[in-house]
Amino acid sequence: MRKSILLNSVIGDILRRRRVALGLSPRSMKVLAGIEPCDLARYEEGLRSIPKKRFAQICQALSIEPGDLPPLATADEATGSLLTDRQIFDGRHLVR
Repeated sequence: MRKSILLNSVIGDILRRRRVALGLSPRSMKVLAGIEPCDLARYEEGLRSIPKKRFAQICQALSIEPGDLPPLATADEATGSLLTDRQIFDGRHLVR
């Protein structure tokens, strides 16, 4: 599995978990972020990379700071793993 596909899956899973934790449906994300439910499903499943503009819209709708997620990419590039034992995502921020 390519790193980018794995990274897409992890980021998508984080976004899905946050959306579900907030009690938001895919349809409500269409209203909040202007994203079609079918596109949201592809992003959350890691089947498609999220364009920067869309990523910002999703993060805003989910009250996530976009800058909190790139450390995952850095960890992936540096170590080949997405999260180390000391890196935990609490739903809004990466905790080290």
